[in-house]
Amino acid sequence: MTLPLPLDTDPFGMMLSRLDWIALAKSATFDYVEVLCNRKRRHSSLGYLSPVEYERRCV
Repeated sequence: MTLPLPLDTDPFGMMLSRLDWIALAKSATFDYVEVLCNRKRRHSSLGYLSPVEYERRCV
């Protein structure tokens, strides 16, 4: 997910509030950490396996 350009209005002409921008930032951060970063990163508590690889081996 990419954040829209920091414009005062969205394509429909409605003002974006600060809370809207905060929600977009939280969503983008969650997507990055949970989807891109965390699934590939190795964890020492999992025997230095990625979470996806650990789940595959447990099934």
